[in-house]
Amino acid sequence: EQRAAPSVADTPLLHSVGRHIKQLSDVASKQVQHLSKGILKAGSVGRPDALQVGAANSQCAQRKPYHIMLTAAAGVYQEWQSRIAYYHFKKLKAANPCSDLGGFTRVLSTPGAQPDGLMSEIPTVLTAQLRNGGCDECDHGFVVMNRPWSFKQLVESSHLRSVEESYLFLMETDHLLLRPPKNRATAERCDAR
Repeated sequence: EQRAAPSVADTPLLHSVGRHIKQLSDVASKQVQHLSKGILKAGSVGRPDALQVGAANSQCAQRKPYHIMLTAAAGVYQEWQSRIAYYHFKKLKAANPCSDLGGFTRVLSTPGAQPDGLMSEIPTVLTAQLRNGGCDECDHGFVVMNRPWSFKQLVESSHLRSVEESYLFLMETDHLLLRPPKNRATAERCDAR
């Protein structure tokens, strides 16, 4: 009787890593839900009005808010990274109400623009992932082409009309905000510092 060789997915290390990622994802999900319920109430923008904090020279009145656009793809690892990114965004916004942090949108690229399990947790816009191959709407073997492709779809959609901020902050799932970046961009010049 012949036995099939074990697959890579059957190794104890991968099972251990998978369990660890699942545990971290569950913890991050609970933290995001906690922050959503306790710190930023529904309908709140998470910062005081300039009149509430003082004169027109207050830090809040001097804000140049930007909207974070997080590019993401389908998969457990990117879902976990998206949860962590959104958790830190909400934590920073609550702790720094007069910072330039504005809104947050995850730009999710999936085959056929199919939703995933985070749609109710993280504000998300769905975009269609490129097909495999060498056609005009294919990835040419370079999966990262989905980032600019998803932004092309975003610009062509009606979603940007609902974004209140005048500036966008583009972010990937492996980026992590440790403090709120100051918006140094102007209407004439982008800033990527």
